Amino acid sequence: MGRGGRTRAGGGQQRRWSADPRATPIDSEHDVRFTRTRRLIAADPSLLAEYNAIKIAHYGAATERYEAHKSVFFDRLVGRSPGTEQAD
Repeated sequence: MGRGGRTRAGGGQQRRWSADPRATPIDSEHDVRFTRTRRLIAADPSLLAEYNAIKIAHYGAATERYEAHKSVFFDRLVGRSPGTEQAD
């Protein structure tokens, strides 16, 4: 993305990071995936509980295993059409 593009980032505040932060272009595939899953999880306590269970189950485990399990969960959520969020 070129300079001046819109991104989701820390609002221009300078911070010291222990990680390598990345900005996500608005309306990119990653942004749509994140915002859709965030809305679905926030609106459905059972999805929040399921997501928390994934995090708890992988606490202290290899990051790759957690990321793979989380990706399957998010893929399932992203596959839902907006307005048709129903239990599987």
